[in-house]
Amino acid sequence: MNGSAINEEYFNERFEQLPEQYKGMYQKDKPGFLEQLITEELLRQEAVRLGFVREDGAWIEEYQRMMILQQVIEHACREVSVTDEEVRQFYDVERDKMEGVSFDEMKTHIREYLFAQKRNQTMNSFVESLHTHAYIVRNEKWIKKQIKSAGENPLALALESGKPTIVDFGASTCVPCKMMKPIFEELQDEYRVRANILLIEIYDYRNLASQYGVRAIPTQIFFDAKGKETWRHVGFLSKEEIVKQLDELGVQ
Repeated sequence: MNGSAINEEYFNERFEQLPEQYKGMYQKDKPGFLEQLITEELLRQEAVRLGFVREDGAWIEEYQRMMILQQVIEHACREVSVTDEEVRQFYDVERDKMEGVSFDEMKTHIREYLFAQKRNQTMNSFVESLHTHAYIVRNEKWIKKQIKSAGENPLALALESGKPTIVDFGASTCVPCKMMKPIFEELQDEYRVRANILLIEIYDYRNLASQYGVRAIPTQIFFDAKGKETWRHVGFLSKEEIVKQLDELGVQ
């Protein structure tokens, strides 16, 4: 990563420092943990660039590392704000779901919700930009070995079926992901025989998310009948656009 390296000794040391619940989670997703370490190192390099830490500064304690990385994130999100117009527009669009609660009663909650969404999007874009502009070389042999040892997964089985596949990587705690779920359930029923329509919870399959470079959710990835990726999209995607992409893959 831009001249810095994560060797096996460092990887194992950091892995053993994980709390037991996270260690169990990453036991079958070591490539996912590697991606976290890569992101951490890129954030450290950004901290050096911004003058938050010296180039030769060592991570002595966990809390020091987290404080510095959080400082970088806060700097990246410093211009995030929500206007009164955005709050009002959200209330007007979602008025039917407010169950009669007035705008004055809801505006503070809406502002906090919109701010959290914007901040999360800004943070994801910032981290994605660090990865995009960095020179990163991964040990693909090691990664493939870890993925193989993790066992079968629903996406691998779908890609071997000889049918086009669309997968949505999301999480039950993500609002746009929740909006995608009923759309995919409809598509699963409508395209049952003709295509594979998959919803994958990233927290259950972190290895797949890291393998396919998913850095923000929801992310939809389309594959042709040979298992080759043809298109991807980040964020909410309408049913009409999904059907259009399936048509282009020859699914009738």
